[in-house]
Amino acid sequence: MKKIIALLLAAFVIQSCNKDEPKPLTKEEIAQQIDSIVAERIRQVEADAQKELEYRMKIEVKIKADSILHSMQHIHDSTHADSTKQTH
Repeated sequence: MKKIIALLLAAFVIQSCNKDEPKPLTKEEIAQQIDSIVAERIRQVEADAQKELEYRMKIEVKIKADSILHSMQHIHDSTHADSTKQTH
């Protein structure tokens, strides 16, 4: 009797262990998981890129604007100096 109970208990343990084993994924399920992960990562990269762009634009636009203003001032000063020499 004890052997039968032990066999039934062993069979039950083995059977319950098999239930925890995950079933293999189909190709479609794998593709869906990959697409989901990739889509999320793309959103993160695009958001990071947009933040970086906004940050760099603030810096680079100011530098370019200052450079243009400096060049215009230099041209204006040169033109004004040339016209002053010609009138004297």
